[in-house]
Amino acid sequence: ASCLVGSEMCIRDRSKIYKLINKISIKKRSFFFIFSLYSIGFYFAKDYGITWDEFFHRNHGKENLYYIAKNFNILKYFSTSENIGDLKIGYLGYGAFFDSISAIIEKVFSLDNDKAIFIMRHRLNFTFYFLGFFSFFLLIKTVFKSYGLAVFGSLFYLFNPRLFAHGFFNVKDSVGQALAACALLPLYLTYKNKSYISSIVSGIICGIAITTRIPIVIIPLLFILTLLAQDLITHKKFILKYKTLKVILVFLLSLVISLYLFWPIIWESPLLSFKKIFFNMKSFQWNSYNYFWGEYVKGTKSPWYYLPTWILITVPIPFVLSFSIGIYTIIKNIYKTNLKNYSFQLFMLLSFLSPLILIIFFNSTLYDGWRHVFFIYPFMAYIMILGLRHVLNIIDDKFKFNKTSIMLILGLMTFIFPAKSIIQMHPHQQVYFNFLAGQDPMNNFEGDYWGSSMKKGLEWILENDNRDSIMIVCKSNMAKKNAKILDIKDSRRLNFKKMDLKEISYQGDYIITNYRGEANLYSILKKVKIVPYDNEVFSIKLNEMKILSVFKQGD
Repeated sequence: ASCLVGSEMCIRDRSKIYKLINKISIKKRSFFFIFSLYSIGFYFAKDYGITWDEFFHRNHGKENLYYIAKNFNILKYFSTSENIGDLKIGYLGYGAFFDSISAIIEKVFSLDNDKAIFIMRHRLNFTFYFLGFFSFFLLIKTVFKSYGLAVFGSLFYLFNPRLFAHGFFNVKDSVGQALAACALLPLYLTYKNKSYISSIVSGIICGIAITTRIPIVIIPLLFILTLLAQDLITHKKFILKYKTLKVILVFLLSLVISLYLFWPIIWESPLLSFKKIFFNMKSFQWNSYNYFWGEYVKGTKSPWYYLPTWILITVPIPFVLSFSIGIYTIIKNIYKTNLKNYSFQLFMLLSFLSPLILIIFFNSTLYDGWRHVFFIYPFMAYIMILGLRHVLNIIDDKFKFNKTSIMLILGLMTFIFPAKSIIQMHPHQQVYFNFLAGQDPMNNFEGDYWGSSMKKGLEWILENDNRDSIMIVCKSNMAKKNAKILDIKDSRRLNFKKMDLKEISYQGDYIITNYRGEANLYSILKKVKIVPYDNEVFSIKLNEMKILSVFKQGD
């Protein structure tokens, strides 16, 4: 009897809990879910190593801050004993927005510890990435008017493993991607309502985005054409509404002003500087080689299928399938119905395709995968959602199942393996490949070309070698850079020597390599052990890929 009473009480308690959960609106649950994701990412940002460009960008931020302070005659507040270079050297076209913000944070909080500085930068980078995700979530909710679809659909943006990792350390490509995503909601509201406020906000964000990655300039140009096409389609002849012209003018003015304000390098001569940067980036001279399908190909002579291949092999397969169905859906909608109703979908498709087509047409220099065009991913993710919704509607029409249950099942099938990869590969998701890249993708493509895995290698050495002075031999300076994100007392124990490729053996205690530019060595070491790589004591292995190795020298 007592058991039965206890069971009844348990059932009543569970019933109360379910009622309490149901009282919490889906809106609150969604925001709690989103906030939890941000908190987790913010915490684990400390696990990522330092990458190739981070020291350059830290210094670039200081240069921008110094330049701004000098122009506004407030240099005394930003005095520095460091050697600040000339902001305009090289005209590389890298925007000042992220770099300047991080430099201001570093200055305001008096961060003088390298570890604290780079963890701050990684957390700031992730904050940008997450703002892009949240803006994308709001876009989906606004367009489709469904919280459920917004939650699941926005995971296409968040749970791409490779782009997820870049969201912690890539201050150009990932930040450009985030800003493009942030611009989409105000762009949609401008398209839908011809709102002046939305056109101002979208113009400002697009301006900042262009300063981060110049090719993003294609997005506002396509958007203006979309607004013009709306009127053309409506009237079936070239008649433009006066309000449309005013909205376009407001959008352009906001964009140009934003571009100028947030890009100090062009202050002195805006048009000439922009032209110089644009053409410098279009024909950027990078004289090294990409490891592509098992061969080294010069970066200036990449085949036309370089970018499509990298996208295809690094995006999770369920995402690729959803994207393919999404493209089919857009084409079918435009062909069978009025183009006016689907012109925004066409804008999203063209915003994905146009940068790829132009890069192929201009034969632009490409390297390190498809990171230079990460800004097209929000458009790709939107098309994936169209594909997911299309499948959802077909199942609902044919089988009349509960729509929420269908969405949960589809969501589970689509996101479980990408989410699993993010967890299992942490903090090395930047080397994610799908099965199309081969059983061991590093036989065909570069692995950790960013070098951030060096951090884990150094940590292993420090934990397993208690000597006060340890000599590390490395082909690049990435090991030395990653020592900066370690505790000072540990990093002081490490000394570094650049590997002399003419020597057969190398003086030092350990050799560390991430195999960038060493495909032949990687292939040989999988079969036999050779001096001085015959005593591997630590490695990072992800499935069949070995992205980093540490070799001990001597006894």
